[in-house]
Amino acid sequence: MKTNRTPQQWIGHSIGVILFTIVALLPTAGYGALWWFMPKSFWPVFGAVLLGALWIIVQVIWGLCVAIKWDEVNRPPARGFGEATEIMDLTFDGPNPNHWL
Repeated sequence: MKTNRTPQQWIGHSIGVILFTIVALLPTAGYGALWWFMPKSFWPVFGAVLLGALWIIVQVIWGLCVAIKWDEVNRPPARGFGEATEIMDLTFDGPNPNHWL
């Protein structure tokens, strides 16, 4: 049974397609055009290969950074005092003007 996508899923899918086009298809087309029109002697080929290798390295590093940040963003909230990152004041004495002093 096929379910309809929610608007959020459509937006996410559209953003993914746009990012894929910008990050993957356009540089590939540019690299292909560069390869097609450049003279096939040593230095232009060497430079194009280095450019392609650099692009792959940049993409791998970018992917790792996104994966690391994805884990931080999607980490469940801390539960209990052992996992808390800051001191929590759980006391309530009513309005206290000296609370932050």
